[in-house]
Amino acid sequence: MVFHKQVPNFSFAHVEETIRDELGSKFNEIDQIKCDPVGSASLAQVHQATLKDGRQVVFKVQRPNLKELFIIDLGIMQQIAGLLQKNKNWSRGRNWVEIAKECRKVLMKELDFNCEAQYAARFRQQFLEDENIEVPEVIWDMSSEKVLCLSYLEGTKISDLEKLQSQEIDLPKIAEIGAISYLKQLVNYGFFHADPHPGNLAVSNEGKLIFYDFGMMGNISNNLQTRLGGMVKSAALRDASSLVSQLQQAGLISKDIDVGPVRRWWFKIYGEGCFKCC
Repeated sequence: MVFHKQVPNFSFAHVEETIRDELGSKFNEIDQIKCDPVGSASLAQVHQATLKDGRQVVFKVQRPNLKELFIIDLGIMQQIAGLLQKNKNWSRGRNWVEIAKECRKVLMKELDFNCEAQYAARFRQQFLEDENIEVPEVIWDMSSEKVLCLSYLEGTKISDLEKLQSQEIDLPKIAEIGAISYLKQLVNYGFFHADPHPGNLAVSNEGKLIFYDFGMMGNISNNLQTRLGGMVKSAALRDASSLVSQLQQAGLISKDIDVGPVRRWWFKIYGEGCFKCC
């Protein structure tokens, strides 16, 4: 399992104390927690562990005093947003107060690992029958607001091309799996992983794409989900007129815009044959 490693670690004593406080008597079901973290990120630190029933897991443990620090910082940000909004030059076309409120809403939700557990379970459910995708399982009775327990999935960071090539992993195939998985997330489910950087994506020894870290997930409206499906179909059929119409109905381009440049771009990519449906 791979995560960010740029953020300084916090002490293992705090990791153990937090897990003990959050899990209560369930802490006794842990056989061993490795002192050295798998990785550290801005919100949490991750440690590999073994449960007494033999399961290999990881514990994502929130950094100390994080919620209190967030409340202070977000309060300051809200005050600054109010000052910016009063300045006509800086607030023209922007609502700084609402932006600050949305930031607060998103960040406070990220601090509740119960939310992330629900996101992870939902995302895993979407790909249960996909033989090319692996998603960790939530260990519900070992998780809480500040501790998230997931099954351990071994993988090679997707950006470690040298190691992947040494394992004879088919890299174009992995890219295809990733692209198809996002089409499914957006078109089929309307629920997607919103933070797909190399620290959150890995490849198993069997050549499966692994997703980690479900703190940032996104939802799209039913309307946009339908439109995206239409866009994919139009692209597959090389139907430029239909694609433009779908983009306009989704609100991605104005209905009174000159569609000439879109058509010329399409022609450049797909050639003259793409206009047979127009």
